[in-house]
Amino acid sequence: MILGSDPQQFELSVAEVERGVPGVYAGGDVLLVVRVRMRGFSGAVDAWVLREAWTDFLSQLRRLEQDRTGEAILQSMSPDELRLRMFALDRAGHMAVEGELTSYYSAAHRPESTTLKFGAIEIDPTALPAFVRELELAAPAA
Repeated sequence: MILGSDPQQFELSVAEVERGVPGVYAGGDVLLVVRVRMRGFSGAVDAWVLREAWTDFLSQLRRLEQDRTGEAILQSMSPDELRLRMFALDRAGHMAVEGELTSYYSAAHRPESTTLKFGAIEIDPTALPAFVRELELAAPAA
């Protein structure tokens, strides 16, 4: 789902939920696709998130949606790959998202990275319930 409006947009979607191996591993880790466009800059990253981190994030998002205060924080397994913070901007319940996306690659046989750090992208608070439902349906909390 895309949140924000031109020229600032944030998109978060679930690409895959890892299946477990009966008796060995419960699974539930989530592969996310995140895209950000901010005044001419844009970036995207595919990042894995641990099941526990995803469960906590969904719980925090539900509280944020209901109370219109606080924040919901999410970080990928690779700590620098994805960092998101959705939060209430003020007491009136205006919402925003900020964070950092890092893409790793190899260039001239050396590891390299590109990072997009973005400040507050305002979110229509009335879009938050549909956003939370969409994420819960795609990858429910364990």
